[in-house]
Amino acid sequence: MPNDHSSSRKPGVPRIYEAYPDMYRFEQLPALARLILDGHTEDFARAQYELSRQFELPLLQHLSRYSFEELMEITRSTQAEFLKCLADNAGLSMIRVATERWLSNQLQVLHYYDVLVEDITVLNHIRAEALRRFIPQYTTDLSTALQLTSEIDRLLMGFTTSSMVNFIDLLRQRIASQETQLLEAESIAHLGSFDWDITSNQTRSSPEMRRIIGSNEPVGLELFLDLVHPEDSPALQAAIAESFAGGQLQCEFRLQSGAQVKTVWARGVVHFDEGGQPLRMLGVIQDVSDRKRMEETLLLKTLELERSNEELQQFASVASHDLKEPLRKIALYSGLIENEESAALTPAGLKNLGRIRDAARRMRLLIEDILAFSSLSKEGEARPVSLERLLGEVVDVLESRIRETGATLHYGGLPEAVVIPFQFRQLFQNLLSNSLKFIRPGTNPVIHVRHSYVNAPETAERLAPASRYLQLEFSDNGIGFPEHYAEKIFGLFSRLHSRNQFEGTGLGLAICRKVVENHGGRIEAVSTPGGGATFRITIPQ
Repeated sequence: MPNDHSSSRKPGVPRIYEAYPDMYRFEQLPALARLILDGHTEDFARAQYELSRQFELPLLQHLSRYSFEELMEITRSTQAEFLKCLADNAGLSMIRVATERWLSNQLQVLHYYDVLVEDITVLNHIRAEALRRFIPQYTTDLSTALQLTSEIDRLLMGFTTSSMVNFIDLLRQRIASQETQLLEAESIAHLGSFDWDITSNQTRSSPEMRRIIGSNEPVGLELFLDLVHPEDSPALQAAIAESFAGGQLQCEFRLQSGAQVKTVWARGVVHFDEGGQPLRMLGVIQDVSDRKRMEETLLLKTLELERSNEELQQFASVASHDLKEPLRKIALYSGLIENEESAALTPAGLKNLGRIRDAARRMRLLIEDILAFSSLSKEGEARPVSLERLLGEVVDVLESRIRETGATLHYGGLPEAVVIPFQFRQLFQNLLSNSLKFIRPGTNPVIHVRHSYVNAPETAERLAPASRYLQLEFSDNGIGFPEHYAEKIFGLFSRLHSRNQFEGTGLGLAICRKVVENHGGRIEAVSTPGGGATFRITIPQ
């Protein structure tokens, strides 16, 4: 890290910006921000307003002169800028601009002294909570949701830390009587600050810092390292040595005092002399024990859920196989009765026997679909596969039905894609079977399969982040369905028609959705009654 040039820096802009440029770059969060920007800015603004009321944000007393509509307009304006920076993965720029406005007293409707320590903590919490509310609309995948939650927590921690550093710097410029408010800020955020004179190995620390490490007096490096958990001490010492070369410290470790163990996150900036030798380190330590416990609890619940899912799949598999055997015997013996005893049966008896066989056949199909649905998971090797070849294999399987209905299929030039082959084969078969089933009276099915590529900004929710996406469209000229059923049809055992009209188990499209979601994609349907249907699949590539 270069020598300290604080004298040439703009007053009030904290060094933490240059120290941690990657702290505000994320993988999932930009796509979530884009989702909100593309159609939920009003809901996002309203959520923050409601949370501000719920948490009794002190700043609201300075905004009482504004009407609800005016407050919403102010919120929409400020949050649109926030979301745009987040969507562009430009959190560092966002923090810099916001801080400069604050410290130069250029806030839109507030004086910079109106901002209290509670506002910093509560505002950042409100913003994070508002983002969390949109996770279910962004993804239904548990691992993605967990990663997104972690990124929001990191954003919250980064914002809070940066805000507290700024707040502390601002307070230090004011009169000494405001020292109490500074200490309160650190206590609320569980954020202690320290100033380490490396040359003399003397430290000055805030009361919150001493509370975190469990010491009533300032301690030097050796005594501090004695409090570090033995398993974490080598990593911390390595991080400190690295900071003497690179100018910045960032490390998570455990502190042990008797039977009590805390997890803390330390960040520091090293100041150098003209010869490049380290002189002092200014930094903060934050107690993140509660967050770590929550993460561990969440991980345990996730593992428990995965075990439950595995047990459910095993149960479905065993139950399905056990149920198939009596159904096979029902079909076998009812067939024997029909072949060998038909002369002894009345017409009504033959009709009832046919109903038995038909019911057994439908039950077998239902069991097979339940087994197929329960066995679908993210497991399976995704690899580059020719979708043209996969679709051709499905067409061969459905050849008899295609010939029987006089259907015409138009497809060609489908690309190669990274997918789980057997799952996409099932997807194609279910979609084509749908088009061959729901035929408009007096017509022969005409099915078009097309593809295109779209960029990330053109996509919507429930998609894994990617630079571009493959879209597949299956369109037919069938009976269609009302637009308000476009989401319902993907539900388990969902049927829009009676069995007398169209056979089926109601699981075909549910299987389609699960396959697509396993690939980080989205499936949607567009239709009108009598106007055919189009199923659009979007997957990351």
